[in-house]
Amino acid sequence: MGVGLKVNNKMRAFIAPTYGPASTQSIQLVPKPVVKNDEILVKVKATTVNRSDTEMRRATYWFARIIFGLFKPKCAITGCEFAGIVEEIGPDVTKFKVGDKVFGFDGDHYQTHAEYFTKSQDRPIALIPNGFSYEQCVALGEGASYASNGLRSLKVGKGTSILINGATGAIGSAAVQLSKNLGAVITATARAEHFDLVKSWGAQEVIDYTKVDFTNLDRKFHVVIDAVGKSRFSKVKKVLKPDGLYYSSELGPFYENIFYILRSKFYGRQKVVFDIPKIDGELMIEFAELLKNGLYTPHIDRTYSFEEIMEASQYVESAQKVGSVLIKM
Repeated sequence: MGVGLKVNNKMRAFIAPTYGPASTQSIQLVPKPVVKNDEILVKVKATTVNRSDTEMRRATYWFARIIFGLFKPKCAITGCEFAGIVEEIGPDVTKFKVGDKVFGFDGDHYQTHAEYFTKSQDRPIALIPNGFSYEQCVALGEGASYASNGLRSLKVGKGTSILINGATGAIGSAAVQLSKNLGAVITATARAEHFDLVKSWGAQEVIDYTKVDFTNLDRKFHVVIDAVGKSRFSKVKKVLKPDGLYYSSELGPFYENIFYILRSKFYGRQKVVFDIPKIDGELMIEFAELLKNGLYTPHIDRTYSFEEIMEASQYVESAQKVGSVLIKM
């Protein structure tokens, strides 16, 4: 069925019928969702493709299928970041009204790679600040949510020396900007062509990871954040201060970070930190305020049309994106 087709009570959506690569997905015509009592119906104006989306479809970690579905994705429509307009509300909704422009991030229920979706008013959703566009707000959620929760767990503050590995991804770029706001002293890794960009976000020093292995540096840091999950605690320990903390966006080879998290609770001063992120509407409001005050701006690498979402997904999986990849509806 052609991607341009649209009929009453139907909508286009990017469907993942099975686990696998981006090529398993396609744009299909599906029923438009019906609003429940505490839900809002949002017409999507912009969305993104990010690592959360690709991980949901690939289910890299076997235990992720306990959440996403044992044999195939329970939520066939991918997409966790969005910006759009409220078209309908349920009778119990008090937080939003028809016509509100909203944005948000929902890494539990997805469904935003579509023309419409419904969500409970209590999910991580907030109003778009006056004077800002859908495109400016759509990528406020995912990277900043994980970065801010990590920084809170790591107790980053004024004078904290921090190394951020993978500073050009959605999480890494947010971590640099949010760390700057906290007064940290920031060293980051990136490709040489992105040095100026990363410094503009707040890093005092940037290291070319294609030439220098940061775990071999001759100085030590209070905190190391691996925003791309490619390092190992056994090597990072060399550049941590005696009571230094390590945080990774991945579980490491053979899920070793789970072992280190448990071990470091009882043994050693250097610790692997993991948090269960607290992501809600209040956090989205916080990000909107940071945007308004010029303290956090998501970086948009590329923009694709909805018809090009397959190409966007393949680009994200190439691990070359800088910041976020935007989809205009």
